[in-house]
Amino acid sequence: MWRCVAVNCVCAFDSHWDMVSSSFTSYSLGQHFATIEAITIMSMLAQKFTFELVDPKIEPAYKPSLTLPMENGLPVRIKRRVDNA
Repeated sequence: MWRCVAVNCVCAFDSHWDMVSSSFTSYSLGQHFATIEAITIMSMLAQKFTFELVDPKIEPAYKPSLTLPMENGLPVRIKRRVDNA
């Protein structure tokens, strides 16, 4: 999940996605649908917005964990794409 107050603002992505690992023995249809839905939403966001790091010089730090969540999130700047049509 991510938090943003307005368009063209600085946002901080949460440390990781809450998705179930595909390494479990039972792979449900609902999980497959959720994965397709997440990919669709991300592609729609990429079509309408541009994303850039707030400070590209800073390398994100990770917490020691199985999923390697980011320590302080990932600060990004989001801008709405302008249609040239």
